[in-house]
Amino acid sequence: MAVTMEKLQEHIQEKSKKMLGLNGGTQKVVAVEELEHWIEQGWDYKRDLPNGKTVIGLGAG
Repeated sequence: MAVTMEKLQEHIQEKSKKMLGLNGGTQKVVAVEELEHWIEQGWDYKRDLPNGKTVIGLGAG
């Protein structure tokens, strides 16, 4: 069974997202205290939630 380069790239992206805890999305919720760490890792701040947590997302790049 031959795997195309496109399919291989899709599989790698899926695995990377799962490793980041995204479960198919591009955003996740983290504690405000962790925000600086995630920003330094390349995540973007999105918004604060009323429960003291914040939403971050992967940049478009």
